[in-house]
Amino acid sequence: MKQVEMTGWLKLITVIAGGIGIFFCLIIPSWYQDLIPEYFNSGYLQTFFTAFIWITAIPCYLSLWKFWGICTRIGRDSSFCPENASALKAISKFFIADCIIYIIVTIAAFIYGILQPGILLFIIVILFIGFALAILTAALSHLVLKASDLKQENDLTI
Repeated sequence: MKQVEMTGWLKLITVIAGGIGIFFCLIIPSWYQDLIPEYFNSGYLQTFFTAFIWITAIPCYLSLWKFWGICTRIGRDSSFCPENASALKAISKFFIADCIIYIIVTIAAFIYGILQPGILLFIIVILFIGFALAILTAALSHLVLKASDLKQENDLTI
């Protein structure tokens, strides 16, 4: 697969992920209302939950934006560069920020007595995936930076 073709596929995946995210931001709040209707007697909780979904989408979309930049640099044959390492490090931080938001809201839901076991299990899965992706992107950032250093040394040795 050529770099231009790979870049096209990566950008397509990025756009699809963004579309799926918008879908979930619009649909999930209505599903939550159906799952636990007894907690949505007052409108403030539904508004809070909808705001929570949209707030947690911010780090996800910032990650997609950074990833789009990585895809663009890959297309320009600059896969191993400090900018990609920096972008991957930022993506790792975005994942951690999202996980922290989930932890704070989970604790608040537990304190207010509205945390259901099924939702807790769902949140645990999201946290595991989020922290795993944060670790993977941080490790990948380190490797890309090392590869960038090696590439610069090789470019100087002609």
